[in-house]
Amino acid sequence: MAIRNPRKRAVYIAGALLAAALLTVFAGRERLAENPFDRGRVFADPSHAVTAGNLLLVTDGGKTRVTVLSGHKVSAAITGAKETGGFFYAEHTAAHGGKIYIADVKYEEGSTRVETERILRFSAGGRFETVLFERPYEEEKPFQHGNILDLRSHDGRLTFLMARDGALELYSLVNSLAGETPALLRSVSAENAPYLYGAVYDAFGDTLYAVSKDGVIYAEDAAGGLAALDGLGRAGWIPREAAPDGSGSLYITDLASQSIVRADGSVFFEGDGIIFRLDTDETGLVSFTDGQSVYQVSAGGETRFAGDSAEYTAEYFLRRLLVWLLAAASAAAVLFLLGRLGLRVLKGGVGQSKYLFIIIISVTLTSVIVAASIFSASIQTEAQEKEFSITQMTLAVSGISGMTIGDDFASLNAPEDYGGPAYHRVRAALDPICETAYEQGGYLYYVLHKVVDGVVYSVLDYEDTVGVMYPIAEISEGWSDVFEGRAPYLFESFSDVNGSWTYAAAPVFSSEGAIAGLVEMGYNLDTAALRTQRQIRDIALSTAVLLVMFILVFSEVSAILEPLSALRRLSGKGRYVPELIRPLIFLAFLADSACTAFIPQLSGRIFSDSGLGWSLSMGAALPLSAKLFFVAIAAVAGGVLIDRLGMNLSLVCGTVTEIAGLFLTAAAVTMNHYALLIAGLSLSGAGLGVVVVAGNTLPAAYEEERRKSALFSGVNIGMVAGIVAGTSAGAYAAQAGGYALTFLLSAAALLPALWLAFKSAPRSFGLSLSAQMEALEEKEMGLARFLRDKSVFSFLLFMMSPFMVILYFREFAFPLYASEQGVSEVGIGQALLFSGAAGIFIAPALSAALLKRLGGKRTNLLAGGLCAAGLILFALRPSFQSAAAAVFMMSAAACFGYVAQGVYFSSIRAVKAFGTGKSMGIYSLLDNLSQTAGPLLFGAALALGYRLAAWVIGLVSAALFLLFALLGRGARGGNA
Repeated sequence: MAIRNPRKRAVYIAGALLAAALLTVFAGRERLAENPFDRGRVFADPSHAVTAGNLLLVTDGGKTRVTVLSGHKVSAAITGAKETGGFFYAEHTAAHGGKIYIADVKYEEGSTRVETERILRFSAGGRFETVLFERPYEEEKPFQHGNILDLRSHDGRLTFLMARDGALELYSLVNSLAGETPALLRSVSAENAPYLYGAVYDAFGDTLYAVSKDGVIYAEDAAGGLAALDGLGRAGWIPREAAPDGSGSLYITDLASQSIVRADGSVFFEGDGIIFRLDTDETGLVSFTDGQSVYQVSAGGETRFAGDSAEYTAEYFLRRLLVWLLAAASAAAVLFLLGRLGLRVLKGGVGQSKYLFIIIISVTLTSVIVAASIFSASIQTEAQEKEFSITQMTLAVSGISGMTIGDDFASLNAPEDYGGPAYHRVRAALDPICETAYEQGGYLYYVLHKVVDGVVYSVLDYEDTVGVMYPIAEISEGWSDVFEGRAPYLFESFSDVNGSWTYAAAPVFSSEGAIAGLVEMGYNLDTAALRTQRQIRDIALSTAVLLVMFILVFSEVSAILEPLSALRRLSGKGRYVPELIRPLIFLAFLADSACTAFIPQLSGRIFSDSGLGWSLSMGAALPLSAKLFFVAIAAVAGGVLIDRLGMNLSLVCGTVTEIAGLFLTAAAVTMNHYALLIAGLSLSGAGLGVVVVAGNTLPAAYEEERRKSALFSGVNIGMVAGIVAGTSAGAYAAQAGGYALTFLLSAAALLPALWLAFKSAPRSFGLSLSAQMEALEEKEMGLARFLRDKSVFSFLLFMMSPFMVILYFREFAFPLYASEQGVSEVGIGQALLFSGAAGIFIAPALSAALLKRLGGKRTNLLAGGLCAAGLILFALRPSFQSAAAAVFMMSAAACFGYVAQGVYFSSIRAVKAFGTGKSMGIYSLLDNLSQTAGPLLFGAALALGYRLAAWVIGLVSAALFLLFALLGRGARGGNA
């Protein structure tokens, strides 16, 4: 077990340290965007601040980051504008119990129309944990801020307010666990408050407050509605947000005076900037920002914190410095290794396969650079076209303004003008411009502004997110140019508390020719940046997929060249080369696996249209289980078919049957016929089963151990390579041409297998097994005694069967779950491709090393434990990332688990006594029956939900593996 060679030991230790360093750098990669020597962080356009016990949460720019301050020092940061692992737009934040919660608004690509609203949970250290609540929008999508109006923690529970169907609905998340259904506490009618801007729940007084765009403040009344509060504030004010505290005080932001006032009109805080948002807690502490600095002020007026920056905690500073140092060390180590490899290449110490690998890497890097350059050029062209379009549309609005909207626009001067006739006439004239742009994929918005005493006021906008005369900022240089030059001005990039934008501004004229204000028209840059990130990621992933596919195909092409050459050297009608069985098996599994990434979703869709009364998860599972059942039946009947027809005709029959099944499945998809789908998959499964039996029988016919081992190895590699390549290729084909075309292409891929069937084996030949030995073995042990043997039944029932079942999380549950998370067939195929390819590349060395060091029993237990751990990991934190990690763990376990199972079972004493041939027949039968049960068991368990299903199957499998550990004996009957 010990590594005696000091040089090898040093290499292993260095490799382990480099791997650990790379993992640490990957986990803290966001810190690499920061200066490692900065002692503090400057807030960038802070939009709001929230107090949560000792924590102060500051949101920068809506989409940039949420900075976590502990004791007024930066202790963590949550990066925004992400699809997974972070937030897109942190509209509301809260914290309790050491957890941070963010109400996230995710936009439709390219626009500010809300596609999904979510509530995300993070650790106090800023690590993403799970999605607590999610509401997608198919129709009537809100703009910008969405319908979640408030999020806060009180008395150990999380509450949020949502606007819905003319009412304010108050929900509670008591446990704050993934999958928890929010409890509706009450619904308050908002019919008397038609222009609501926002609302807040007073957890201390159990009351709802709301502020409308026309400057009215409402409170929940006893009749279950909202009633306007009179006598609040002062004349000329513009209330934006209200927040109650534990003492019964009500604080209100006044945009007109840039201050916070109490309900009696007294000034609580007067600032130098516009205060849009504020937060209060039970101690009376008020937190807010004016867009530059962040403040915490007590109810008595004492300032606890004020500033535009905060220092880092010592732990944060050291952790970031460590990430930088490890990144530098890792980069140096990688460069050193590449240099050593280059020297070996120059000295001729690297084989042909290594040269090929270096060529592949070079081609890949070149293709990425070229693709990135083309992509960058296309993005620039697209941006220039959009800027030109924006300028042209702004000019058009400006040109017609005097005739259509100028006078109505000039009459809008106070919050109470919101919703009046003039307001609606202006919107009716301008909204069609943006609506047309949305229909054409332009996603433009407009805002009309006025300037009074050097302050810019928003009057109305397409997205209906402001009221009349809401101040937003002091006039900037570009806007002054619009007024002075009476001409448009293009703002290429602009950032504020609401995010980043590009827009043009142009004057709006009255009917007399005077400038009444200006129009701003543009589009959102945040979604454009996200689209750019996604496209770059897709380029990288597609390149990696092509690389892996190239390696797999090159490997299979290389494997067939020598057998073809040998075939050409032979003469006579009966010429054949058994090594050609590998490409035949590769094609059979390539065709069979092309539907792996989408067959559960496809089955579920067709089942839902069938009108049958079963559960959807069982309906999605049945076609796949039917196919696997017929694979098992064919595996039992395949031996008889080989005896009757011979080897090559059996391979032909199996291939033709699989082709027929694929054609029938394509017809079922076209006709949307559930029973026909089951029949087609069953038929293709039967054909595959015959091919597999014949493919495994062919190597067994040879007495020479070396050739037998090589043929078995070729069959196994061809099978795994076919599964991996087929899964990815099928996913791309399905996305490009549809499901039916994918099945037809799979059938076409099998046509060369018909020729290979005749050239890989003769019609018949004698098997090398001795009939006398088989007869002797039959007398030695009967079937009942064989199945009662502790080593046999403990392995078959407690190890192999649960192992095969649990793997159908990868084949069945994962595609369903990923699809529900919005992942495309291509994304699912990529995840399965990379995990499967990793298994192919590490399987030979890993299997041999583990079997040598651990033995058959412990290697089986390691494989089973890895699968159960992956499923339990997903159950602990259900997400696409944890599901993909579980798939990778299962693929790694399968790569050595399959080998370990065969080695362990074939070495049991009872197997020798009963007969190897018959024992392996029982082994194959239970193997296939377990695979048949896998989708059905997962389909039944999914009625409980993905999380509970993973818990149940993961824990039951772990318990069965433990029974095998207790009852199973060593490979030859001794203890392992």
